[in-house]
Amino acid sequence: MSRRMKAVFKSRMRHIALWSVATVVVLAVLYAAWWQVLADHWQTGIDRWTAMVAKQGWTVTTGDRTVSGFPFTMRIALPAPKAQDTAGNGWTGPATVLEISPFMPLEPRFTSHGRHTVTLAGHVPLAIDTDSVTGHLVAARGGPTSIMLQAQHVASGDVVLDGFMLDLRKLDAKPDDPNAATIAAVSEIDRLVLPEGLIPILDREVSVAHLALRLRGTIPPGPPAQSLATWRDAGGTIELDSFDLDWPPLTGAGNATLALDKNLQPELAGSVTIRGLPLLIDRMVQTGMLKPGPAVAAKVVLGLAAKEDAAGMPENKVAVTIQNRVFSIGPAKIAVVPEVKW
Repeated sequence: MSRRMKAVFKSRMRHIALWSVATVVVLAVLYAAWWQVLADHWQTGIDRWTAMVAKQGWTVTTGDRTVSGFPFTMRIALPAPKAQDTAGNGWTGPATVLEISPFMPLEPRFTSHGRHTVTLAGHVPLAIDTDSVTGHLVAARGGPTSIMLQAQHVASGDVVLDGFMLDLRKLDAKPDDPNAATIAAVSEIDRLVLPEGLIPILDREVSVAHLALRLRGTIPPGPPAQSLATWRDAGGTIELDSFDLDWPPLTGAGNATLALDKNLQPELAGSVTIRGLPLLIDRMVQTGMLKPGPAVAAKVVLGLAAKEDAAGMPENKVAVTIQNRVFSIGPAKIAVVPEVKW
């Protein structure tokens, strides 16, 4: 290679190197600008959302927010999240961090751990401690479309829950059907321990529970009692499409419809295929809820109506109801449902 050719080659290589460096610098500047625009957009969006819910009677504050994480995952710290309505209902949570990928800005994740305090008007505040709460939110221009929430080791007084999952999704609206399903949800709990003696005929520990439901109708914004009454009067219900429960001595699965009565208390009607009813009857006799004679007759009737499951165990299909705040399985009254004060 001649000296002249070498000089030309070196000159071209210098130009390529300079253009490469310039391109990287321009891309870095554009990325930094995009990152800052995204951070400002999220900050503005939070402010806009809090202003919107304020018109619906809720005051939402987050504390002094900070943004960090450049150049990778954006982190927005909410040091003191709090929400309260005009009636005195509210929630105060621990410090929470939103994590947002610059490449998926409408799918933030959030994490927190510590104490949540739930306040219902006229009641003593309820403290709920958690080891961790994590979530994944998917949003669109019109607002959130789905949220996945998971919590580990939740404790409040004598109630302890090892794990909890909630998957909530917004369904497409159907203008021609005001009672169409608008929200679908799937929830699971893992090992729930209840206070001693809460329901004497059932164990303290619920091993596992799974629930899939759909909300029919739209709950309008406003004070809870007024909003729920409007939703109920328009025919709103909750369809429990399926539920599975392992709460010794009972295990079962079924479906039901949940509504609100004239006093805004829950009403439920459904059916469940259940195992363990003879053991439940024995416990009802032991606690004095049922006399021995009727207990024997009930076992005979259950035995005649029972069918065998895949494992050869007897099971019965019975009605489950909540009416006038009394929860019943078939003809057996199991427990009184606490009054809900909205």
